[in-house]
Amino acid sequence: MQNDGDDADLQSDSDSKPSPRSLYEMEGRAERHQERKTASRPLFDAVRDVDRDTYAKERQAREEEVRLHRELAIELVNLGYKAMAMRLHPDRGGSKDAMARLNRVRAVLL
Repeated sequence: MQNDGDDADLQSDSDSKPSPRSLYEMEGRAERHQERKTASRPLFDAVRDVDRDTYAKERQAREEEVRLHRELAIELVNLGYKAMAMRLHPDRGGSKDAMARLNRVRAVLL
């Protein structure tokens, strides 16, 4: 029966004081840790804002680069098409089949 009394003492002790949720609470440093955490938030917010601006500028630069590459690719396809069309056109000694194939390739590329 004495064991039952000991168990009751342990239960009443654990009911009055909640168990710690972290190592900081176990060591009694939870308040200081929370103060440090909230004190550093403005710094993180400022860095995040700078990162957003930098990210937006980098994204805009990448989009511009992709647009320029696409324009250059289209120009190269058109330039190559014109050069090949001059050689393969039926009026210039080429065949209709070769010109039809060139037109299909150009349609696929553009």
